[in-house]
Amino acid sequence: MNHITTIRLIITSFLFAPALLAQPELSTGPGQPIEYDDNRGALVATGDAQLRDGPFLVRAEEIGFYQQEQRVEATGNVELTRSGVRLLTDDVEYGIEAKAFSGTAFKAGRYPLFLEGERFEGDHEQITFYDSTAYFGEPADFGFSMKADSITIREPNQVSARDAIFRLGNIPFLKLPQYSQRAGDFPVRYDGRAGYRGNLGAYLANEFTVLVAPHTFVGANLDGYTKRGVLIGPAFNYERDQGNEWLKSRFSAGYIHDTGDTGFDLNGDPIDKDRGFIEWRHNQHWDDAFTLNAVVSLWSDSEVMRDFRPGYFDNNQKPDNWAEASWDVGAFQFSAFTRFRPNDFQIIRQRIPELRMDLMPSPIPRLGIYQSGAVSLAILQESVPDSFLVLPVFPPIQPVNQDTQKVDAHYTWIRPIKVTRGVTFTPRAGTRFIHYWKTLDDRGTHDRWFGELGFDLEALAHATWDYKNPMWKIDGLRHIVRSVVQYRYTPVIDSDNNIPVAIDRPIISFNRLPINLNTQRNFDSYLPAEDRNLFRLGFENIWQTRHEEWGSRDLVRLNVYQDVLLDPGINQQTLDSFWTELSATPASWLEVGMFARSQMENFDVSEFNTRIRIRDGNIWSLGLTTQFVDQKVEQYLLEYQYQVLRNFGIECYVRWDPNFGALTDQYYAISQRIGNIMLARYGIRVRDGAVREDDFSFSVQVTFIDF
Repeated sequence: MNHITTIRLIITSFLFAPALLAQPELSTGPGQPIEYDDNRGALVATGDAQLRDGPFLVRAEEIGFYQQEQRVEATGNVELTRSGVRLLTDDVEYGIEAKAFSGTAFKAGRYPLFLEGERFEGDHEQITFYDSTAYFGEPADFGFSMKADSITIREPNQVSARDAIFRLGNIPFLKLPQYSQRAGDFPVRYDGRAGYRGNLGAYLANEFTVLVAPHTFVGANLDGYTKRGVLIGPAFNYERDQGNEWLKSRFSAGYIHDTGDTGFDLNGDPIDKDRGFIEWRHNQHWDDAFTLNAVVSLWSDSEVMRDFRPGYFDNNQKPDNWAEASWDVGAFQFSAFTRFRPNDFQIIRQRIPELRMDLMPSPIPRLGIYQSGAVSLAILQESVPDSFLVLPVFPPIQPVNQDTQKVDAHYTWIRPIKVTRGVTFTPRAGTRFIHYWKTLDDRGTHDRWFGELGFDLEALAHATWDYKNPMWKIDGLRHIVRSVVQYRYTPVIDSDNNIPVAIDRPIISFNRLPINLNTQRNFDSYLPAEDRNLFRLGFENIWQTRHEEWGSRDLVRLNVYQDVLLDPGINQQTLDSFWTELSATPASWLEVGMFARSQMENFDVSEFNTRIRIRDGNIWSLGLTTQFVDQKVEQYLLEYQYQVLRNFGIECYVRWDPNFGALTDQYYAISQRIGNIMLARYGIRVRDGAVREDDFSFSVQVTFIDF
């Protein structure tokens, strides 16, 4: 007998054949028969019986097929699987023509839900569970659950309930007559903090939202501070993803009449008693062509988030406000962009707005040339706070409540040429034109022309070795080398001696600046424009080995770049910035990184940053980060995490600043997983030399874990 004995119902009996041309498949395990029971009028499979009908699969100790009634009965340790739902019960009845099934007491799983109840019924499109309870994640003593008269799972990813009662452990806290959500959504989102800070007093800070409609969470910020008062404001989230159309929007706001000592902002101005914030993030895409993105951070003062949302402030200390809409039409993209200044304590280069049309890199037929370009119209403004101190530095003209309008257009040709295997030579030519409607002394307009001539020479090569090292899990080595020589000559012609209102000015940046004419913004200047003539040399290396399960994994990346200025300007050197970038992951438990920027002519190291991290899976990790910038910043950060038990862990970080000769920031915390949905963190923080925060504070943070 075969390993699996399969008897298709279409050959069960010639009497049944006309009706069984599209019947399910019934099978059983080896040595276990499928027999016809005259008394029941049914084919009966026993042992490891199995019935498959498209996406519907039933396994049981016994399955009976009733041909006349076109139904199936399964009994004894029944396992039912259908479109991501797995169900365990003692008996199931299945109607073949209606593709419908039903049963009694059950347990079921549909990630991330675990359900149990008294009875169920469904078909190939949906399942309804009656008198049931749904657990979000695995059932736990302090877990989150929903008890309802009925819970329905509809394909592809929708869950609804009638007369739903939400519970934390055995404690009910919310009842909804009707409820609907995506199967992967967690119906409540909560982030809470409690603790003590000297400038705030004892506090309890809460942000929570509840799923009130499909994709829609609505809630509030509600904080209490013994030295500051009550902060309150709305919050909502909307998330929808339907293939080529998706939308994510998050809004959070708060207001407080601050009864404590508000102090001064970053410009030295006194902070008002009425304080608040609005934070909005919006990302939207539809019809494979339209995109809308927006970021709004409206703060009453520069310190409001630092006081009341310190975790957010750590990652966003200088709020930005902008919005952009774009529309793709073939090789063209049309966009409208605005950057605005709602916060009067900031200096912002506003674009209100900038309208732009871009030509994406496109081939010119039969020439092998790729063209790209853009044209934009921008209205620019720049304002400074009234108390902002204008420093007496050269040039003496500082941006004070200025505005201008300008048209900016560029066009570029490139022609990739394959020299030999792995070697490509790409000459390029381009031009750029900027028309300013306003000059610094209001004497008229100003035009500025740029040209660009240059090339990219790229050589790509690789070599492999059959080297093995079991300790480092190295199974063969591959070295990939990419050498790049880039040359750019950019002459500039000014139409007259007028000086335009310079809003898109050069900025201080420690990263590699864009080299192409069409990717630079900082062409406005209070000084006459200068020609640029430079080489950029790059040497990139990657060492790889075979991955244990797929493809390859990177062991080491080492990149070096050098800018060579053929006509150095004031305070510039021929051998300009030299960059070194290193990242290494020779094993899954070790990460090493380094970044350095230096001047080769005088061997001056302007910036040197390193990081190293050692880990043992999810058990523990130890990391050391160093930062050195321009002989003014020198800091060392040590981080450690250890998962003591399944639900308990410890973490800490310590920051040392040799310039202060002190540990400027220390944080020690214990993390605890409560049930299956909450993560609590109990921490203390010690600072030295903080401008606004206290030297000592402690906090308890509770977050609902989302799926």
